[in-house]
Amino acid sequence: MKVKLYQNEKHNLFPLHPHTLSVNFPQAQTVRPGGFDFNQIFIISEGSGVLRFSGETYMLEKGDMFFLPAYLPHEYSGTDDFKTYFMGFDGGDALFEYFGADGGAVYKGRASSQLYAAFGDFYNIFSGADEPLLCSRAFSLAVMFFSRAVGTGASPLEKICGYMEENFSKAITLEDILSVYPYSKSKLCRDFKNEYGMTVFERLTEIRLEHSFFMLGNNPEMKVKTIAEKCGYNDESYFCRMFRRKYGKTPEAVRREI
Repeated sequence: MKVKLYQNEKHNLFPLHPHTLSVNFPQAQTVRPGGFDFNQIFIISEGSGVLRFSGETYMLEKGDMFFLPAYLPHEYSGTDDFKTYFMGFDGGDALFEYFGADGGAVYKGRASSQLYAAFGDFYNIFSGADEPLLCSRAFSLAVMFFSRAVGTGASPLEKICGYMEENFSKAITLEDILSVYPYSKSKLCRDFKNEYGMTVFERLTEIRLEHSFFMLGNNPEMKVKTIAEKCGYNDESYFCRMFRRKYGKTPEAVRREI
C-alpha cells in the first residue's frame, strides 16, 4: 500500500486528493465503528468476502466494486486470498452528487480490465508524482470507477441481477423486476434463461440462499428464523427446505461445521 500525506495550504484547491492506493492488497478482517476519515473505493481482485454497513450484509466476489464514504461505520472480512485494489481520498463531493453516490454502495460484477489497469498505472507513479498530477489522476480514476459502477454500460439483464442483489431481503414480484427491464415479460423469461441457464426466480433463490449461508457463519447468535426473514423468507420451514435442497444440509448443520 502506498500512502501520501499533504501538509500545505493548497490542499483545498483541488477537487480530490488521494491518500492511499494499492493493488492486490491482502485484506485482513477490518472493523471500523466510526468509519474511516476519508472516502474509499474498492475492487475485489481475488477471493471472496462479506461487507457490512448501514445494517446490511453484502457478499463480495472477484469483479465486485464498492464505495465507502468517509465516517461510514463498516466492517469486512474474507477468505485467505481476499485481495482488493483500492484508493482512499479526500474530496469528490461534486462527483458523488453527479453519479448519485451519496452513501455506501456495492456494485456487483462491474469491474473491467481497463479499470484494473488504470489502478495499476496510477500505482506505478504514485510515489514520485507531484501533487497536481496525483490529484488529476485520482480524479480521473474516481470518474472511471463511478462511470463503470453506475453508468449505462450495464445490460438490461445485468440491471435485473443488480436489482435482485440489492433487494433480495424484500418481497420481489415479477412486476417489480419488469419495472427495471425495458422489454416484455416473455422476452425477459426467454433471454434470462438463455443467458444464465435458469429462470429469474431461480436466480433470486440462489442469491437469497447464498446470503443466508454467509449470515449463518458470520452471525452465530442470530436465529435461523431471523436469517430467513432477512433473506426474504417469511416461512422458516420453506426456507430450510430450499436451503437443504441447495446445500444438502440443514442451516443448523452448516452452522455447526463453519
